[in-house]
Amino acid sequence: MKFKQREWIAAAAILALAAGLRLWRIGALPQALQYDEALNGLVVMKLLRGELPPLVTYPGGREPLVFYLQAASVALLGRTPGALRLPLALASSALVLGAGLLARELWGRKVGWLSALLCATTFWPVYLGRLGTRPVLFPLLAAFGLWALARGWRSRRWQDWVLGGVLLGATHYTYSPNLFVLPALFLLGAGVLWQRPAMWAARWRELLLAGGLAAAVAAPVLLFRTVIAPEDSSRPRELAVFYAGQGAADLARTVVAQSYLTLRMFVYKGDLEARHNLPGRAVFDIWLLLPLLLGAATLATPRQRWRGLFVCMWLLMFLLPTFLAKAAPHFLRACGILPVLFVVPALGLQRMQQWLRLRAGALAAALLPALLLSLSIGLTVRDYWLRGFLETPAVLAAFDGEDAQLVLEINRHLGFGWLGTNLRALPDTQAAVLPLLVADSLWDASPYAQFLAALPPQAGGRLQRVATAQLPPQHALLIAPITDSAQLAASARARIVRTTPGYVLVEWLP
Repeated sequence: MKFKQREWIAAAAILALAAGLRLWRIGALPQALQYDEALNGLVVMKLLRGELPPLVTYPGGREPLVFYLQAASVALLGRTPGALRLPLALASSALVLGAGLLARELWGRKVGWLSALLCATTFWPVYLGRLGTRPVLFPLLAAFGLWALARGWRSRRWQDWVLGGVLLGATHYTYSPNLFVLPALFLLGAGVLWQRPAMWAARWRELLLAGGLAAAVAAPVLLFRTVIAPEDSSRPRELAVFYAGQGAADLARTVVAQSYLTLRMFVYKGDLEARHNLPGRAVFDIWLLLPLLLGAATLATPRQRWRGLFVCMWLLMFLLPTFLAKAAPHFLRACGILPVLFVVPALGLQRMQQWLRLRAGALAAALLPALLLSLSIGLTVRDYWLRGFLETPAVLAAFDGEDAQLVLEINRHLGFGWLGTNLRALPDTQAAVLPLLVADSLWDASPYAQFLAALPPQAGGRLQRVATAQLPPQHALLIAPITDSAQLAASARARIVRTTPGYVLVEWLP
């Protein structure tokens, strides 16, 4: 389907809305750096020094694509939280386009752009793009990969099948739900063979081409996980709620409990972790409940049989990462459903519009769906921005806000780098300041400071590391562990400037 001029305008407007929600104050909020983001920053600094990872992954089985994207951003903007988050916010914005194109290819223009609008304005994908770690990259590549396969199914062009296979294989370099990609492709192919043998006979070469390419692209990661360093990929086993030797009664209770916790996330209670979600907020708000139910009913009709089975299979397959693990529902582990999720309420809105046009006229058919969408968007804007969600104590705690205070103390004293609100690191003004001494124990325990500090510690420099038992005679400022505050306060050479929950700032007199 070719784009019409008004579609380009609609796509630009939806993407602008998506980017606006995701990029607003990206350098300032949350004013903190979460532990995993800090670890990413340290890996990025190694990359920028030319230290490449062993083979295709990092310790802990962390897939590498995110580090290369963040390295480009940090090279451009400097060491700031916003520099780490910007590529993921842009990826979340691009996911809107991928989800819209997939829905458009399978259900037509109206459902496509409704899906894109829902993806652009639903709280979950908006907030997912604010986290400077890798989860959002998985649904991004999966959405475009599925769109290419759907396009190839219609066009029969081998280029589309190649693109789809490569993109779905590349998801193995993004985030852990990629474990389910090849099984999902196998089920899709098996379903075509079983239910539509004539279509299999016509397209088996293309299906095998896409599946083979996906497996080939994924092979280095799979080989690393299973043969070279299986100990680095043990986290799924650590998180599993099912285990060997589990009794039948306990297994049944666990299945029921996990099913309830997972399914209720759509309409009743979602992820409780403030780093993933407004704690407890369901995926869909009350204004989208009716469209969601109508969309599910539409997918169950005979006319939608094959596409409905595809959506159902993909949703069930990529709910497994949260269903099988502790702390369900977990919005990061469930991110694999995002490429197809918004098709369901979009079909419901279309069904509602068609029903109203027949019974209440074109005006009502246009106004009611638009009203429901507007009210839903209003709730997202209210919860995310107007109520200052990203500045709440819960979010600051989830993003390790107290730990970020150490690096803000360092950089504000030096007068450059990240000072709390800037996206680009401020340049060094070479201003004369008292030497700042940081206790070894604080520095070694803080990946936040190791990544964000405007200067590396250097003997005789403006920022130095010291052992509090061997303080120099010079006039300086000292940041020491809070446990040393009583000892320092007893010294005639120490003047306590400020005490925080994690450290004490002391003026060390000559």
